[in-house]
Amino acid sequence: MEIVGPSPEASEPSEQPEQSEQTEGEPLPEPAFRRPDGLTLVAIYELCSAVLLLIIFSLLTLYLILALRAMPSEEVSLVLGIALALAVLGILFAIASAAVGWGLLGRRGWARVGGMLLAIPALLGLPIWTAFSILVLIYLHGDEAKAAVNVNSEPA
Repeated sequence: MEIVGPSPEASEPSEQPEQSEQTEGEPLPEPAFRRPDGLTLVAIYELCSAVLLLIIFSLLTLYLILALRAMPSEEVSLVLGIALALAVLGILFAIASAAVGWGLLGRRGWARVGGMLLAIPALLGLPIWTAFSILVLIYLHGDEAKAAVNVNSEPA
């Protein structure tokens, strides 16, 4: 019985292109397309807001639909109908917030503008959403956010 070992050609070192060796302590070069941390935080805020709003307003919508069926009074039905319309508006707000968060992760210019537009009505959400909305408005209006989203508009 003959044992077949590796061929002599396989034992020779393979010809691979030499990679530049990095000296110890030398920092890695940053990629030119790196998304700023602030933009990532705003995107995460928008996505978390979207999930929270979607849960709250979906449950509220379900409750109001059930309450409308149980209320025979015309006046009560009108009030619940208006509340239902506002709940649906909240769901649309959540969807818009999710789209803006996703767009900011992709560094889209429209998402920066959308984030500023969504932050304006969120100023009414005292006290936490007011504080976050002010920070979002300040950051998205700043030069770092403008430069981060303008990278995509440059020709390739």
